Amino acid sequence: MKKKLFVVTDVHGHYTLLMQKLREAGYDKNNEEHLLISLGDHFDRGEESLQVLRFFRSLERKVLIRGNHEDLIELAFSRGYLSPADLHNGTDKTIRSFYGKDAIDHRGTIDVECTAFAGVLAFIHGTADYFETENYIFTHGWLPARLTDQGFVLDSNWRTAPTGDWRRARFVGWEEAYPDAMPDKTVVCGHHPCAYGAGFDNNRNWRDYSPFFGKGLIAMDASTYTSGEMNVLVLEDEVKEPALHEMTLDDEYFEAVKEGSKKVEMRLYDEKRKRIAPLDRILFKKKSDGQTVEVLVTGKHRYPDFVTLVMDHSPIELGFPHLSRLEIAEKMESIYSKEKISRYGALALSIALC
Repeated sequence: MKKKLFVVTDVHGHYTLLMQKLREAGYDKNNEEHLLISLGDHFDRGEESLQVLRFFRSLERKVLIRGNHEDLIELAFSRGYLSPADLHNGTDKTIRSFYGKDAIDHRGTIDVECTAFAGVLAFIHGTADYFETENYIFTHGWLPARLTDQGFVLDSNWRTAPTGDWRRARFVGWEEAYPDAMPDKTVVCGHHPCAYGAGFDNNRNWRDYSPFFGKGLIAMDASTYTSGEMNVLVLEDEVKEPALHEMTLDDEYFEAVKEGSKKVEMRLYDEKRKRIAPLDRILFKKKSDGQTVEVLVTGKHRYPDFVTLVMDHSPIELGFPHLSRLEIAEKMESIYSKEKISRYGALALSIALC
């Protein structure tokens, strides 16, 4: 289905400017042919993070990509206090925007008991590693790649790269990896300023914050916090309708998914799971009584075995809060034979409640 795509990135808590630029671009959230794509870093640095959160939550047709600042906010919440880097990045502004000035005390300790935290974390967990259409790949920083003597080399299996590889990719600036772009599609990204395009195009200057159109690349970050600019890229492309997959879960793990604590589903990477793509949906059925809960797939990560997989995730998000990582791996190896694990590999599906 062909859609009109309105792409923004690195909003960084600038709600008023975002609304202005979307109006100027002709975006209508009630138009079924309009799809808003945000390439991550929704919060931090600006003063209107709460308004940004409410706006994106209100949208029916949207694709939200995870940025490195989403990772940093999640890390700050899990740590329970601010680091010097959080102050530099404006995470303190974000938390106070959401919960008020008393959410952080004079020592930098975060009130992690604040019940509203769950809503923000749910929003972050609903952000995807990437989004792919017929002609474009949308991501935050870059795609998983290896750093070699010749520079960054794109991982041929980047779509199923491990979670840790995607975390690192969100911190890679496009100018570091360019022109190692996709051979048959255009990568649309943010994270580092499009003004860096002046280093690749003598006709640009270093204060040009309009999108940089390179070979197989569109860089969009206008450095909003310092420049006061924001880009809205308007494209038209074929968008695949998300598929719905069905899986059965034991009661304990079903309840963990339903309450939102289980954020990763582990399976074999067999032929059936290969058909799952990010932004597809999974309908989990409770084994005992057939209850169902629907989740969004935000990432698809392949590992050679379950030992390697569990090292990339916490026991809580895997749905085993009372087991060690080694015990979780042993449990999965008791379900699947060594032969099948060796043949297919292990799959971690990042999921979020719809």
